[in-house]
Amino acid sequence: MRLVYRPEIDGLRAIAVVAVIIYHADILIYDRVLLPGGFIGVDIFFVISGYLITSLIVKELITTNKFSFSNFYERRCRRILPALFTVMLISSPIAFLYLSPVELLDYARSVLFSLVFSSNLYFHYSGLQYGAVEGLLKPFLHTWSLSVEEQFYLLFPLFIVLVFKFARKYLPALLCLGIIVSLVLSHWGSYNHPSINFYVLPTRGWELLAGSLLAYWEQYVERGKGYISNYLFPFLGLMFIIIAVVGFDDKMPLPSLYSVLPILGVMLLIWYSGHNDWTTKLLSSRPFVATGLISYSLYLWHYPVFAFCRVIFEETITDMILVGLMAPILLVGLSVLSYRYIEIPFRNRGLMKRSQVVSILATLLGILVIIHMYVLFNNGLPDRVPYALVDVIDETPQSRLTDLEGKTCWKRTKDFCNFNDSGSKEVFLIGDSLVASLNLELSNLLIDNGYEVTIMNVGACPYLPGFDRINTDTEIKHHLCHSEYQARVRDTLMESDDSIILLGGHWSVYIDGILQGEPWNEEFQSISTEVPYLDSMRASVQELADRGHKILLLYPTPEFLSDPPMHFINLMYPNPLPFIDEEKMVKLFDSNPVHVDYLWHKDLVGPSRTFLDTVSHDNIYRIDPENLFCNFIIPDKCVAHDGTHMFFSDYLHFAPRGAELVSDLILQNIIRIDSNIASDD
Repeated sequence: MRLVYRPEIDGLRAIAVVAVIIYHADILIYDRVLLPGGFIGVDIFFVISGYLITSLIVKELITTNKFSFSNFYERRCRRILPALFTVMLISSPIAFLYLSPVELLDYARSVLFSLVFSSNLYFHYSGLQYGAVEGLLKPFLHTWSLSVEEQFYLLFPLFIVLVFKFARKYLPALLCLGIIVSLVLSHWGSYNHPSINFYVLPTRGWELLAGSLLAYWEQYVERGKGYISNYLFPFLGLMFIIIAVVGFDDKMPLPSLYSVLPILGVMLLIWYSGHNDWTTKLLSSRPFVATGLISYSLYLWHYPVFAFCRVIFEETITDMILVGLMAPILLVGLSVLSYRYIEIPFRNRGLMKRSQVVSILATLLGILVIIHMYVLFNNGLPDRVPYALVDVIDETPQSRLTDLEGKTCWKRTKDFCNFNDSGSKEVFLIGDSLVASLNLELSNLLIDNGYEVTIMNVGACPYLPGFDRINTDTEIKHHLCHSEYQARVRDTLMESDDSIILLGGHWSVYIDGILQGEPWNEEFQSISTEVPYLDSMRASVQELADRGHKILLLYPTPEFLSDPPMHFINLMYPNPLPFIDEEKMVKLFDSNPVHVDYLWHKDLVGPSRTFLDTVSHDNIYRIDPENLFCNFIIPDKCVAHDGTHMFFSDYLHFAPRGAELVSDLILQNIIRIDSNIASDD
């Protein structure tokens, strides 16, 4: 069933997709992102989708008193899947050539979850914050919004049909109730559970239902009519959208009540446009309509194009200029071709029969599943990577340790990993991701020497009972590093007797509030006291020492100005990973050492060392790994590698070889402490 074509809606699509693309291009002007609220374009798409889908369903129900689910889902498949499968198939060989094993694993998972309409859940549960820097390198992050829409398409038609059959007169009230409940939930979730709030249908549903409500009304009420309203309200709607796109940013708690502004803008445009006003004329103009027609292909292609360009080229100013010139041309070219030769033919029922579409899509789906399951079963295909780097970039160091059930020991806030519970003495490994990057090597070493090991690690979360980690931009409490988690750690430690506790972390961030040269937008807030958090941290450590535990304070290690492994991979540019020459790779280790000046390192960690020196007690011992990496291989330098091994997997965290060196140092101190205890007894 066809609807009356409204060119201004294609123009609205054009605004949405261009806003999203510019936002994801991450263009900086005077250190400010161009269109910082460009992600609102996705919200615009949701309203449009809700409007168009509901218009189709309701019109068919009203005119025929029945609804064909098979025809509906056939239309959705013709519209969504061919272009999506094409983008995935073309992207996958590039991913194979240029993504590291851990990146390729993540890529394969994101593709597979997208194929079952649940990539939004995958990206939430993988801990990815939308807008974070690491998200810029994930080629299919943008499919989260497709998954939300697809979940809506699966559930909403059944809801409409049932309501039409049994409670038709209550449909407007039910839609309004759904909007209110979802909006309230999204506003609450934006402050309490921001990640899942951003990604899931229940908190996005009100945006889709807003379009649905307009579509239902339109079947019974003539759209807004009146000289003043037809000229004023479309203009206001456009202004509301522009204000959001320019004035919002990813630090705001969204979606929430703030999102009402752009959603109301879209609703005003849909309801009041189309009456020869200048806003409608603008949106219906050829450039806007042409962009709107290819908006789906533009949306599908833009993120893989940007992500792969960043992975392959973003190392030098010359490369950045090349990307800036090449990416838009490539994006538009691919989108036009995709629209002309994929979207149009598959949507044309006269050209392609249902059986043909099903056969082609089933074949493409099978190919995609086989390819990406193969990647999963083969751990990201690490054989593509030179041996000198494979143990560094094959997986995230902090996530390598799992318990007996195969669950990662990283980021647990309860049910902490415990190994070798028959050991002679318990050793607790407590701290953030820096400590977690030691866990595999250190735990194995301790277990081999007869110790019991318990692991408590959460990212950017030092041991600090009674404190919540708060985002200073949003004032939202961190979902893992909070006082409840800290209380569980403290209770576990206080219940233990005469144990050895390793405490470590990225001290320079916690002391100075600076992360890689920029202010850290997090802080620690007490839930019960006015005592400064550093004084509280000192007191918390001393409390453990008073309990009789032996405390090992892990002093700061070097930090680097870039990612050392990727530095070497980028030096091999433009060679893809499988074609990097091993011999040349090793020569690069010697000829292009990654290091920082020792004096720069001392200045960076000076306040941290001073603070740790003030944490005093007879049961407190100090582990200083500085000499393992500084003033040893190269005088007056702190190095990230030797001639054959990387010590660090990124600017801070330990690679396996670095973890081995530090673990040996820690074990030596533990054995010495344990021996002194035995001799005292």
